[in-house]
Amino acid sequence: LFDPMAGTMSIAKHGAPPCYLLRGGKVSTLYAEALPVGIVEEAKTAVCTAKMRRGDTVVMMSDGAADAFGDELDSGIRENADRDDPRLCAELIAGLTSGLSGGRDDCSVIVAHID
Repeated sequence: LFDPMAGTMSIAKHGAPPCYLLRGGKVSTLYAEALPVGIVEEAKTAVCTAKMRRGDTVVMMSDGAADAFGDELDSGIRENADRDDPRLCAELIAGLTSGLSGGRDDCSVIVAHID
């Protein structure tokens, strides 16, 4: 949930990898601990809230995409998400990760640019 009036974002998680925030050339992790959907009936949604700034880029990806980058995750996000076109960013990152993973896992990517 992106709330431009309050200048905040809230990300609900259910066992997915963290989201990443690119701000001023630095990558930060937006993380909330939660069990994956379907593991137990009582699993609760975890919510991570952060302040937004103009020019921020938020990158959400599946575990297959995050795992494909390995130790190069921060640089992969920095080099490919620092653009004005979120669709192009997502396509570049997804293309890289699907090639790196060799098709072993899904590589889904969502990019949002805060303008």
